[in-house]
Amino acid sequence: MLVTNAEEMAELAPLPSARVPALFASSSDRLDAGSVRLLDALSFRAPRAANDIAARSGLSVVEVGSLLGQLELAGLVEERERGWLKSRPAT
Repeated sequence: MLVTNAEEMAELAPLPSARVPALFASSSDRLDAGSVRLLDALSFRAPRAANDIAARSGLSVVEVGSLLGQLELAGLVEERERGWLKSRPAT
């Protein structure tokens, strides 16, 4: 089964409250397929270089560079000295 947004996830895994958690109710619900693939290739703890992200996501290094900039502006990724990380959702 393919889940494409927070509402579908909520249907599959009902929460005690009807509210969708902030982790899923973010701008990532409206991302294109390339951005989703890139985010799936990232970690919260292990920084990754652009060429590693490209290999893991199946995207080109040029696409990864472009998407990383867009996702950084959206607050979904952050660049560290050793590479890129997925940003933790604000609580």
